[in-house]
Amino acid sequence: MVPAVAAPYQSLADVDRAKAVIGCGLMATVGPILMGLLIVHGRLVYPVFGIRVDTPEIAAFAVALFYGGLHAVSLLMGIATFVVSLAMKQGGCGKPVVYLGVVTAVADVAGAYPDAIGPVLTLLSQVVFTAWFLAVGAQLYRRGHRWVMAAARSAKPVRAARRTVNHCRRRENPVRLRPTAIAAVLVPSILAAQTAPQRQVHHDTLMSKADPAASLVVAKAFQYAGGQTIDILKVAGAEQHVFIDAALDHSIRRFYWIQFEHYYPDNTDTYDYTGIEQKPVQIGRLAFMGDVRVSPDFFTMDDRPGSDSKAAETFLRGRGFKLDGTFVNLRLFHLPDATNRRELMIIYGEILPAGASEGKLTSEITAHARSNLTIP
Repeated sequence: MVPAVAAPYQSLADVDRAKAVIGCGLMATVGPILMGLLIVHGRLVYPVFGIRVDTPEIAAFAVALFYGGLHAVSLLMGIATFVVSLAMKQGGCGKPVVYLGVVTAVADVAGAYPDAIGPVLTLLSQVVFTAWFLAVGAQLYRRGHRWVMAAARSAKPVRAARRTVNHCRRRENPVRLRPTAIAAVLVPSILAAQTAPQRQVHHDTLMSKADPAASLVVAKAFQYAGGQTIDILKVAGAEQHVFIDAALDHSIRRFYWIQFEHYYPDNTDTYDYTGIEQKPVQIGRLAFMGDVRVSPDFFTMDDRPGSDSKAAETFLRGRGFKLDGTFVNLRLFHLPDATNRRELMIIYGEILPAGASEGKLTSEITAHARSNLTIP
Protein backbone atom coordinates (compact mmCIF):
# COMPACT_ATOMS: atom_id res chain seq x y z
CA MET A 1 0.00 0.00 0.00
CA VAL A 2 2.86 2.37 0.79
CA PRO A 3 4.42 2.28 -2.74
CA ALA A 4 0.92 2.56 -4.22
CA VAL A 5 0.52 5.89 -2.42
CA ALA A 6 4.08 7.18 -2.68
CA ALA A 7 4.47 6.74 -6.45
CA PRO A 8 1.35 8.75 -7.47
CA TYR A 9 2.18 11.46 -4.95
CA GLN A 10 5.77 11.74 -6.20
CA SER A 11 4.47 12.06 -9.76
CA LEU A 12 1.64 14.52 -9.08
CA ALA A 13 3.09 16.78 -6.39
CA ASP A 14 4.76 19.01 -8.97
CA VAL A 15 1.56 19.27 -10.99
CA ASP A 16 -0.99 20.04 -8.26
CA ARG A 17 0.37 19.63 -4.75
CA ALA A 18 -2.96 20.31 -3.02
CA LYS A 19 -4.84 17.57 -4.88
CA ALA A 20 -1.89 15.19 -4.55
CA VAL A 21 -1.83 15.69 -0.78
CA ILE A 22 -5.61 15.28 -0.40
CA GLY A 23 -6.01 12.29 -2.74
CA CYS A 24 -2.91 10.36 -1.72
CA GLY A 25 -3.42 11.32 1.93
CA LEU A 26 -6.87 9.73 1.93
CA MET A 27 -5.43 6.61 0.31
CA ALA A 28 -2.77 6.47 3.01
CA THR A 29 -5.49 6.72 5.67
CA VAL A 30 -7.22 3.65 4.27
CA GLY A 31 -4.25 1.37 5.05
CA PRO A 32 -4.42 1.55 8.88
CA ILE A 33 -8.22 1.29 8.76
CA LEU A 34 -8.01 -1.93 6.74
CA MET A 35 -5.44 -3.35 9.15
CA GLY A 36 -7.79 -2.64 12.05
CA LEU A 37 -10.70 -4.25 10.22
CA LEU A 38 -8.66 -7.38 9.57
CA ILE A 39 -7.98 -7.64 13.30
CA VAL A 40 -11.71 -7.35 14.04
CA HIS A 41 -12.52 -9.93 11.35
CA GLY A 42 -9.98 -12.34 12.80
CA ARG A 43 -11.73 -12.31 16.15
CA LEU A 44 -14.70 -14.11 14.56
CA VAL A 45 -12.45 -17.13 14.09
CA TYR A 46 -9.44 -16.94 16.39
CA PRO A 47 -9.67 -16.38 20.13
CA VAL A 48 -7.33 -14.05 22.04
CA PHE A 49 -6.18 -15.22 25.50
CA GLY A 50 -9.06 -17.69 25.45
CA ILE A 51 -11.62 -14.95 24.81
CA ARG A 52 -14.03 -15.95 22.02
CA VAL A 53 -16.80 -14.28 20.10
CA ASP A 54 -19.31 -16.79 21.42
CA THR A 55 -22.56 -14.86 21.77
CA PRO A 56 -24.86 -13.53 19.05
CA GLU A 57 -24.59 -9.99 20.41
CA ILE A 58 -20.79 -9.91 20.33
CA ALA A 59 -20.75 -11.53 16.88
CA ALA A 60 -23.25 -8.98 15.58
CA PHE A 61 -21.11 -6.16 16.95
CA ALA A 62 -17.96 -7.54 15.32
CA VAL A 63 -19.70 -7.99 11.95
CA ALA A 64 -21.26 -4.51 12.13
CA LEU A 65 -17.87 -2.98 12.98
CA PHE A 66 -16.20 -4.86 10.12
CA TYR A 67 -18.70 -3.96 7.40
CA GLY A 68 -19.13 -0.45 8.75
CA GLY A 69 -15.39 0.01 8.38
CA LEU A 70 -15.47 -1.32 4.81
CA HIS A 71 -18.25 1.17 4.09
CA ALA A 72 -16.02 4.01 5.29
CA VAL A 73 -13.05 2.67 3.28
CA SER A 74 -15.10 2.61 0.05
CA LEU A 75 -16.28 6.19 0.57
CA LEU A 76 -12.75 7.39 1.33
CA MET A 77 -11.37 5.63 -1.75
CA GLY A 78 -14.13 7.13 -3.89
CA ILE A 79 -13.14 10.65 -2.83
CA ALA A 80 -9.43 9.87 -3.13
CA THR A 81 -9.79 8.36 -6.60
CA PHE A 82 -11.76 11.38 -7.84
CA VAL A 83 -9.27 13.93 -6.48
CA VAL A 84 -6.25 12.01 -7.83
CA SER A 85 -7.94 11.79 -11.24
CA LEU A 86 -8.37 15.57 -11.28
CA ALA A 87 -4.66 15.95 -10.57
CA MET A 88 -3.82 13.45 -13.31
CA LYS A 89 -5.88 15.47 -15.77
CA GLN A 90 -3.62 18.45 -15.12
CA GLY A 91 -0.58 16.23 -15.27
CA GLY A 92 -1.17 15.10 -18.85
CA CYS A 93 -1.87 11.50 -17.88
CA GLY A 94 -4.30 10.95 -20.74
CA LYS A 95 -8.08 11.12 -20.94
CA PRO A 96 -8.74 7.33 -20.78
CA VAL A 97 -7.05 6.97 -17.38
CA VAL A 98 -8.66 10.17 -16.09
CA TYR A 99 -12.16 9.14 -17.19
CA LEU A 100 -11.63 5.63 -15.81
CA GLY A 101 -10.69 7.27 -12.51
CA VAL A 102 -13.94 9.24 -12.41
CA VAL A 103 -15.93 6.07 -13.18
CA THR A 104 -13.97 4.24 -10.48
CA ALA A 105 -14.80 6.96 -7.95
CA VAL A 106 -18.50 6.51 -8.67
CA ALA A 107 -18.12 2.73 -8.45
CA ASP A 108 -16.30 3.06 -5.10
CA VAL A 109 -19.14 5.10 -3.64
CA ALA A 110 -21.73 2.66 -4.98
CA GLY A 111 -19.69 -0.24 -3.59
CA ALA A 112 -19.98 1.30 -0.13
CA TYR A 113 -23.61 0.10 -0.10
CA PRO A 114 -23.39 -3.64 -0.92
CA ASP A 115 -26.71 -4.33 0.75
CA ALA A 116 -28.41 -1.90 -1.64
CA ILE A 117 -26.74 -2.80 -4.97
CA GLY A 118 -26.34 -6.55 -4.47
CA PRO A 119 -23.36 -8.90 -4.88
CA VAL A 120 -23.03 -8.61 -8.69
CA LEU A 121 -22.70 -4.84 -8.77
CA THR A 122 -20.49 -4.94 -5.69
CA LEU A 123 -18.14 -7.31 -7.51
CA LEU A 124 -18.26 -5.07 -10.59
CA SER A 125 -17.25 -2.02 -8.52
CA GLN A 126 -14.26 -3.95 -7.22
CA VAL A 127 -13.29 -5.00 -10.77
CA VAL A 128 -13.47 -1.38 -11.95
CA PHE A 129 -11.22 -0.25 -9.09
CA THR A 130 -8.72 -3.00 -9.91
CA ALA A 131 -8.71 -1.94 -13.57
CA TRP A 132 -8.05 1.70 -12.62
CA PHE A 133 -5.30 0.69 -10.22
CA LEU A 134 -3.56 -1.35 -12.93
CA ALA A 135 -4.04 1.42 -15.52
CA VAL A 136 -2.41 3.98 -13.24
CA GLY A 137 0.48 1.61 -12.54
CA ALA A 138 0.99 1.00 -16.26
CA GLN A 139 0.89 4.73 -16.93
CA LEU A 140 3.51 5.37 -14.26
CA TYR A 141 5.70 2.60 -15.66
CA ARG A 142 5.48 3.83 -19.27
CA ARG A 143 6.14 7.43 -18.32
CA GLY A 144 9.00 6.38 -16.10
CA HIS A 145 10.53 4.32 -18.90
CA ARG A 146 10.37 7.28 -21.25
CA TRP A 147 11.94 9.48 -18.56
CA VAL A 148 14.86 7.08 -18.19
CA MET A 149 15.40 6.91 -21.95
CA ALA A 150 15.31 10.69 -22.25
CA ALA A 151 17.84 11.03 -19.45
CA ALA A 152 20.09 8.45 -21.11
CA ARG A 153 19.93 10.24 -24.46
CA SER A 154 20.85 13.55 -22.85
CA ALA A 155 23.72 12.22 -20.72
CA LYS A 156 26.28 13.65 -23.20
CA PRO A 157 24.49 16.41 -25.13
CA VAL A 158 26.29 18.66 -27.59
CA ARG A 159 26.28 22.37 -26.91
CA ALA A 160 24.22 23.35 -29.94
CA ALA A 161 21.44 20.90 -29.17
CA ARG A 162 21.17 22.00 -25.54
CA ARG A 163 21.01 25.69 -26.37
CA THR A 164 18.52 25.10 -29.17
CA VAL A 165 16.14 23.12 -27.00
CA ASN A 166 16.52 25.08 -23.77
CA HIS A 167 16.38 28.61 -25.15
CA CYS A 168 14.47 28.14 -28.40
CA ARG A 169 11.82 26.21 -26.40
CA ARG A 170 11.11 23.52 -28.93
CA ARG A 171 8.03 21.40 -28.09
CA GLU A 172 8.47 17.78 -27.16
CA ASN A 173 6.09 15.13 -25.87
CA PRO A 174 5.15 15.64 -22.19
CA VAL A 175 6.92 13.40 -19.69
CA ARG A 176 5.24 14.41 -16.43
CA LEU A 177 4.94 11.21 -14.43
CA ARG A 178 7.72 8.98 -13.14
CA PRO A 179 7.86 6.15 -10.62
CA THR A 180 9.42 6.76 -7.24
CA ALA A 181 11.79 3.85 -7.68
CA ILE A 182 13.29 5.28 -10.87
CA ALA A 183 13.51 8.75 -9.36
CA ALA A 184 15.31 7.31 -6.34
CA VAL A 185 18.03 5.95 -8.63
CA LEU A 186 18.50 8.90 -10.99
CA VAL A 187 17.68 12.03 -9.05
CA PRO A 188 20.33 11.95 -6.28
CA SER A 189 23.18 12.58 -8.73
CA ILE A 190 21.40 15.71 -9.90
CA LEU A 191 20.34 16.92 -6.47
CA ALA A 192 23.88 16.53 -5.18
CA ALA A 193 24.89 19.52 -7.28
CA GLN A 194 22.01 21.68 -6.04
CA THR A 195 22.55 24.06 -3.17
CA ALA A 196 20.86 27.17 -1.88
CA PRO A 197 21.12 30.16 -4.24
CA GLN A 198 24.23 32.25 -3.53
CA ARG A 199 22.70 35.50 -4.77
CA GLN A 200 20.45 37.36 -2.36
CA VAL A 201 17.14 39.14 -2.91
CA HIS A 202 16.06 42.01 -0.69
CA HIS A 203 12.57 43.32 -1.44
CA ASP A 204 12.70 44.10 -5.17
CA THR A 205 16.49 43.90 -5.66
CA LEU A 206 18.49 40.85 -6.76
CA MET A 207 22.16 41.28 -5.77
CA SER A 208 24.89 39.37 -7.57
CA LYS A 209 28.52 39.54 -6.43
CA ALA A 210 29.89 37.88 -9.57
CA ASP A 211 29.23 36.80 -13.17
CA PRO A 212 28.34 39.64 -13.42
CA ALA A 213 28.58 41.73 -10.26
CA ALA A 214 25.39 43.76 -10.43
CA SER A 215 22.16 44.71 -8.69
CA LEU A 216 18.96 44.08 -10.63
CA VAL A 217 16.00 46.12 -9.39
CA VAL A 218 12.58 44.88 -10.52
CA ALA A 219 9.46 47.07 -10.49
CA LYS A 220 7.35 46.81 -7.33
CA ALA A 221 4.39 45.38 -9.28
CA PHE A 222 6.35 42.11 -9.49
CA GLN A 223 6.57 39.75 -6.51
CA TYR A 224 9.63 37.61 -5.91
CA ALA A 225 8.51 33.98 -6.38
CA GLY A 226 11.78 32.50 -5.18
CA GLY A 227 15.06 31.09 -6.40
CA GLN A 228 16.75 27.73 -6.87
CA THR A 229 19.98 26.18 -8.11
CA ILE A 230 19.70 23.49 -10.78
CA ASP A 231 21.75 21.06 -12.84
CA ILE A 232 21.17 21.38 -16.60
CA LEU A 233 21.57 18.07 -18.38
CA LYS A 234 24.77 17.36 -16.41
CA VAL A 235 26.81 19.87 -18.46
CA ALA A 236 26.01 23.15 -16.71
CA GLY A 237 24.81 24.58 -13.43
CA ALA A 238 22.47 27.52 -13.01
CA GLU A 239 20.81 29.71 -10.43
CA GLN A 240 17.23 30.72 -11.27
CA HIS A 241 15.28 33.64 -9.79
CA VAL A 242 11.73 34.49 -10.81
CA PHE A 243 9.68 37.65 -10.29
CA ILE A 244 5.96 37.37 -11.07
CA ASP A 245 3.08 39.76 -11.70
CA ALA A 246 0.10 37.43 -11.18
CA ALA A 247 -3.68 37.78 -11.22
CA LEU A 248 -5.84 36.93 -8.21
CA ASP A 249 -6.23 33.35 -9.48
CA HIS A 250 -2.40 33.00 -9.61
CA SER A 251 -2.31 33.03 -13.41
CA ILE A 252 0.85 34.75 -14.65
CA ARG A 253 0.42 38.10 -16.42
CA ARG A 254 4.07 39.19 -16.57
CA PHE A 255 7.33 37.71 -15.37
CA TYR A 256 11.09 38.11 -15.16
CA TRP A 257 13.07 34.88 -15.29
CA ILE A 258 16.66 35.70 -14.30
CA GLN A 259 19.22 32.93 -14.67
CA PHE A 260 22.96 32.90 -13.90
CA GLU A 261 24.48 29.94 -15.73
CA HIS A 262 27.92 28.38 -16.12
CA TYR A 263 29.47 25.31 -17.72
CA TYR A 264 31.07 22.64 -15.55
CA PRO A 265 34.90 22.33 -15.59
CA ASP A 266 34.73 18.83 -17.10
CA ASN A 267 33.74 20.16 -20.56
CA THR A 268 34.94 22.79 -23.01
CA ASP A 269 31.55 24.08 -24.21
CA THR A 270 30.94 27.79 -24.76
CA TYR A 271 27.85 29.94 -25.20
CA ASP A 272 27.33 30.73 -28.87
CA TYR A 273 24.31 32.67 -30.20
CA THR A 274 25.36 32.99 -33.83
CA GLY A 275 22.42 30.83 -34.90
CA ILE A 276 19.88 33.16 -33.28
CA GLU A 277 18.86 36.45 -34.87
CA GLN A 278 19.44 38.99 -32.12
CA LYS A 279 19.63 42.74 -31.55
CA PRO A 280 21.61 44.65 -28.93
CA VAL A 281 19.65 45.78 -25.86
CA GLN A 282 21.15 48.03 -23.19
CA ILE A 283 19.75 47.91 -19.64
CA GLY A 284 21.63 50.19 -17.31
CA ARG A 285 25.33 49.44 -17.50
CA LEU A 286 24.94 45.91 -18.91
CA ALA A 287 24.83 45.17 -22.63
CA PHE A 288 22.67 42.27 -23.80
CA MET A 289 21.83 40.56 -27.05
CA GLY A 290 18.12 39.85 -27.32
CA ASP A 291 15.40 38.34 -29.46
CA VAL A 292 11.60 38.38 -29.25
CA ARG A 293 9.39 35.32 -29.57
CA VAL A 294 5.72 34.46 -29.36
CA SER A 295 5.38 31.16 -27.48
CA PRO A 296 2.14 29.20 -26.95
CA ASP A 297 2.41 27.25 -23.67
CA PHE A 298 5.76 28.91 -23.01
CA PHE A 299 6.40 27.30 -19.63
CA THR A 300 5.67 23.74 -20.80
CA MET A 301 7.21 23.64 -24.27
CA ASP A 302 10.45 21.94 -23.19
CA ASP A 303 9.39 19.06 -20.96
CA ARG A 304 12.69 17.16 -20.86
CA PRO A 305 13.80 16.15 -17.39
CA GLY A 306 17.01 18.01 -16.67
CA SER A 307 16.27 21.09 -18.78
CA ASP A 308 16.17 24.53 -17.22
CA SER A 309 12.65 25.00 -18.58
CA LYS A 310 11.35 21.90 -16.83
CA ALA A 311 13.02 23.02 -13.60
CA ALA A 312 11.33 26.42 -13.82
CA GLU A 313 7.95 24.85 -14.61
CA THR A 314 8.17 22.50 -11.63
CA PHE A 315 9.32 25.33 -9.37
CA LEU A 316 6.44 27.65 -10.33
CA ARG A 317 3.77 24.94 -10.20
CA GLY A 318 4.96 24.06 -6.73
CA ARG A 319 4.22 27.63 -5.69
CA GLY A 320 0.68 27.50 -7.07
CA PHE A 321 1.10 29.54 -10.25
CA LYS A 322 -0.98 28.81 -13.34
CA LEU A 323 1.26 28.60 -16.40
CA ASP A 324 -1.22 28.34 -19.27
CA GLY A 325 -1.40 30.84 -22.10
CA THR A 326 0.52 32.32 -24.99
CA PHE A 327 3.36 34.63 -23.97
CA VAL A 328 5.31 37.24 -25.87
CA ASN A 329 8.81 37.11 -24.42
CA LEU A 330 12.11 38.91 -24.80
CA ARG A 331 15.19 36.79 -24.18
CA LEU A 332 18.34 38.64 -23.16
CA PHE A 333 21.85 37.18 -22.99
CA HIS A 334 24.91 38.78 -21.38
CA LEU A 335 28.37 37.17 -21.34
CA PRO A 336 30.31 38.54 -18.34
CA ASP A 337 33.81 37.55 -19.51
CA ALA A 338 35.79 36.62 -22.60
CA THR A 339 35.71 32.86 -21.94
CA ASN A 340 32.04 32.69 -23.02
CA ARG A 341 31.53 29.93 -20.48
CA ARG A 342 29.26 31.95 -18.19
CA GLU A 343 26.09 33.84 -19.01
CA LEU A 344 23.35 35.91 -17.50
CA MET A 345 20.02 35.16 -19.16
CA ILE A 346 16.95 37.28 -18.53
CA ILE A 347 13.59 36.41 -20.01
CA TYR A 348 10.83 38.98 -19.74
CA GLY A 349 7.38 37.78 -20.77
CA GLU A 350 3.80 39.06 -20.97
CA ILE A 351 0.63 37.05 -21.50
CA LEU A 352 -1.00 37.73 -24.86
CA PRO A 353 -4.65 38.50 -24.05
CA ALA A 354 -7.35 36.89 -26.18
CA GLY A 355 -7.99 39.05 -29.23
CA ALA A 356 -4.95 41.27 -28.61
CA SER A 357 -2.61 42.25 -31.42
CA GLU A 358 0.43 40.01 -31.45
CA GLY A 359 2.38 42.46 -33.58
CA LYS A 360 1.72 45.42 -31.29
CA LEU A 361 2.87 43.62 -28.14
CA THR A 362 5.89 42.18 -29.96
CA SER A 363 6.99 45.66 -30.99
CA GLU A 364 6.55 47.01 -27.46
CA ILE A 365 7.96 44.13 -25.40
CA THR A 366 11.55 45.42 -25.31
CA ALA A 367 10.43 48.81 -24.02
CA HIS A 368 8.26 47.12 -21.38
CA ALA A 369 11.18 44.95 -20.23
CA ARG A 370 13.49 47.96 -19.89
CA SER A 371 10.92 50.07 -18.08
CA ASN A 372 10.39 47.51 -15.32
CA LEU A 373 14.04 46.51 -14.72
CA THR A 374 16.87 48.74 -13.55
CA ILE A 375 20.56 47.83 -13.38
CA PRO A 376 22.35 50.79 -11.75
